[in-house]
Amino acid sequence: MLRSAVSWAASRGLLRSNPLDVMRAPPKPAPRKHLLPSEVAALLATASAQVDLAAERVQAKPGDGQLLEALFVAEQTQLLFALPRTPAPAGANSPCSAWATWRAGC
Repeated sequence: MLRSAVSWAASRGLLRSNPLDVMRAPPKPAPRKHLLPSEVAALLATASAQVDLAAERVQAKPGDGQLLEALFVAEQTQLLFALPRTPAPAGANSPCSAWATWRAGC
């Protein structure tokens, strides 16, 4: 669409030349690899284990902002892997999730 607009402007004399004539399009991305069910299960298990570990660390030091942020990242990673396959884990929609607790002090 941009190329068409700039070409139109150059053809009407609104631009001296079309600067896009010398530009190439970006390369097409490589096809994505489809994971085997066992690989997906391993990713989900690892993400769940990371949430559990981060939650344990937060329980040990509840006021540590870095640990709360690590828990938030672990929860988001778990959701990223889980959303296409399953409903959100219990507590994920809680207004006092790790991120809300850290930012708002729930």
